[in-house]
Amino acid sequence: MSNRPFFTKVLPASVDKPAELRFAGLQPGRYRVAVRRVGFKANDAHSRYLEMGSPKDLGTAQLAELQGLTRDVPESNATVQIGSTGRHTMTVKMRTNDVALVTLEPTGGAKQ
Repeated sequence: MSNRPFFTKVLPASVDKPAELRFAGLQPGRYRVAVRRVGFKANDAHSRYLEMGSPKDLGTAQLAELQGLTRDVPESNATVQIGSTGRHTMTVKMRTNDVALVTLEPTGGAKQ
């Protein structure tokens, strides 16, 4: 069976079960938490390309638009304080066919 129909039409995402993340073993201090996502209309040039009619040749403006849709800007960026337990729990909203990358990096106040 071919998967061509999946890749040749716009397929909106639907809400899926959220992901619960649990971090442990962290040094106390401040951390930056960033969430990046790839999925429907999130770092998604493919859906916009299909909406353009899948042109064989892209104009300068079209190419710039598609490149602008894939800048990998975090959808959220927050600072959290980790206490003496060294634990942090968070929930990330998810949709069908999404991939989320969550990074937790110490800022100046956490020991590495």
